[in-house]
Amino acid sequence: YRKHNEIGTLSESMNFMIRDLSRMYSSLEEQVREKTADLNRQNKALNLLYGLKNVLGAELNRSVLEKALDFCSENLEALSCAVYLRNDGDKTLRLAARFSHHPIDPEEIRKFFEGQNVSFEKYNFFKKEVLGKGCTLVLVPGAVGTTRLSFAAIFCGEAPVHIDRELLRSIAREFALAINNSEKNVESRRLILFEERSTIARELHDSIAQSLSFSRIQITRLDAALKNKSDEAEVRSILDELKLGVITAYQQLRSVLTTFRLKPKSPDLRENILSSLDEFKERSGIDYSVENQIQSFELDAQSHVHLLHILREALTNVEKHSRASAVEVTFKPIGEYSFEMRVSDNGQGFDLKSKKGHYGLEIMHERAKVLGGELHVEPVIPHGTSVVLRFNSQKKAVS
Repeated sequence: YRKHNEIGTLSESMNFMIRDLSRMYSSLEEQVREKTADLNRQNKALNLLYGLKNVLGAELNRSVLEKALDFCSENLEALSCAVYLRNDGDKTLRLAARFSHHPIDPEEIRKFFEGQNVSFEKYNFFKKEVLGKGCTLVLVPGAVGTTRLSFAAIFCGEAPVHIDRELLRSIAREFALAINNSEKNVESRRLILFEERSTIARELHDSIAQSLSFSRIQITRLDAALKNKSDEAEVRSILDELKLGVITAYQQLRSVLTTFRLKPKSPDLRENILSSLDEFKERSGIDYSVENQIQSFELDAQSHVHLLHILREALTNVEKHSRASAVEVTFKPIGEYSFEMRVSDNGQGFDLKSKKGHYGLEIMHERAKVLGGELHVEPVIPHGTSVVLRFNSQKKAVS
């Protein structure tokens, strides 16, 4: 309706408003599409990082790295991916792993990046012909702890628009984190091995070596007595001492072998405690009871093993010396981060003064010190003995 009157003016205003609303509606639809696409990209990126973390969660080796790069290639729509290790301040790359099912030579890509004299601390973006196709090469730095690496991705043509730098940096950092954690685990296992070897050497020196040294002295005495044609009583006395020394050395050797043959059957300390007690009952016929007031009880692997060794040695002493019919084992918290293990029997008791040179007890004391605790042997009223270990844990227990 187009006339120069009030109705015409109203009609023109209504038409203008309709056109304006139409433009606004179209703009809102476009914004919704953009927001939806952005959310989808973010969701895909989160799924990629979550899946990558799961793939790298296994024990790290070349096969796991290649599987992770395969996963990245598929999700990034890339021709190939690779991981290169580097040293601080070094302008060279060393191939750690590559996507294993593609003919692109990662060494050619490495030489290209090094020939460009790129900065390995920055995001690098190049175009290059690979396999007769125009490709985009991306090199992204990643660093965690002492691990420095670069994540390389090769895209056919232009890199997909949904690939952003932060996503690629996050991927590079996940690889760096996995490699750094793996190196830490290897170093931790190496230190544990060295410490255990030192413990073996110390225990051999403190027990078997001393007994053999004593036996060597007796052999020297015996040789001198035979040369001097000493009387039979003196020779018999030396032989008895030599025999005692050999028997002691043999017992100590068996004790050391038993100690270091111990291999926890489960990562759960409580299961290993019950397993040790079951073995003790089957071997000795002595009944046992367990009271465990600790629901969550976490120790590092080394402390776990030391605690089991102390328990087994205490049970061995009960079996050999106590003449007991029952043993009671208790674990309880005695502070926010402190715990007590008590092994009590109803046997004939234990005279510390008469047990000098008891190597098993000395080794238990040494292991208690390694745990940062103390070990005591206490009498039980009316009869019996308690071996009490008090030590600290790195983590708070939940009782």
